[in-house]
Amino acid sequence: MGMRASGSGTISFGMVSIPVKMYTAQSSKAVRFNQLTPAGNRTKQFLRDAVTGDEVERSELLKGFEVAKGQYAKFTPAEIKALEVESDKILDIKEFVDLASVDLLAVEKTYYLAPDKGGDKGFSLLSRVLKDQDKAAVAQWCVRGKEHLVLLRAYRGGLVLHQMYYADEVRDYDDVDFAREVVVSDVEVDLAGKLVGMLDSGAFEPAKYEDSYRARIEQAVELKMAGQEVVAPASSAAAPVGGLLKALEASLAPSGPPAKKAPQKGRRRAAKRAKN
Repeated sequence: MGMRASGSGTISFGMVSIPVKMYTAQSSKAVRFNQLTPAGNRTKQFLRDAVTGDEVERSELLKGFEVAKGQYAKFTPAEIKALEVESDKILDIKEFVDLASVDLLAVEKTYYLAPDKGGDKGFSLLSRVLKDQDKAAVAQWCVRGKEHLVLLRAYRGGLVLHQMYYADEVRDYDDVDFAREVVVSDVEVDLAGKLVGMLDSGAFEPAKYEDSYRARIEQAVELKMAGQEVVAPASSAAAPVGGLLKALEASLAPSGPPAKKAPQKGRRRAAKRAKN
């Protein structure tokens, strides 16, 4: 069964217009729990005035922008609506940039694009040009009253749209506090390079990995529904290795102690089972 489109729009650059459909590219499968009372019933949250303690109906609420501690500029829903831009669903391309210049840190969410009625040729042409020139298209997209910064790039013969954070929404890495002038030896660099080579698998294959926490939760739910007790798994923490150089050397050493020989009695039993 194919995906259902989550929206539609029109890519526009120069005099070219390409109608497209949008599909949500990711679907989180994170584990979520509901809050229950001891009797097993769902809880219900109420809105209360933080000062008076009075219960407040949702329809009575205003929006507040804090300008100072405890001081707010108050807005009615109508005033907020008046500040929103009209959603025309036009993906207005402002410029084309080198794809390599885009920092993936700024990507907020991703959508697959597909051509809508009458847009097949223009869609394929834009995808081909972006791929051949290794470029990305930067556009602004007005939806739900807000202007979003978006980026289009070629993907598997089609296009994807990345909704981006604006520059002032991405924190500066220089503000992260760590020592940048740490000296590492040539020996450490050489050993680290060998370790990378030993673990190098070439292309990234995300399908090799699964959310083990979600799998444990699903198994625990089955046990709970069967009336069984959930027992925490035994810890398998690795023994600490002193110093970076020793850790690198230990990582490159043949793994694990030599296999122990099975007791004579155990080997006789194994041989007897094999004959049978």
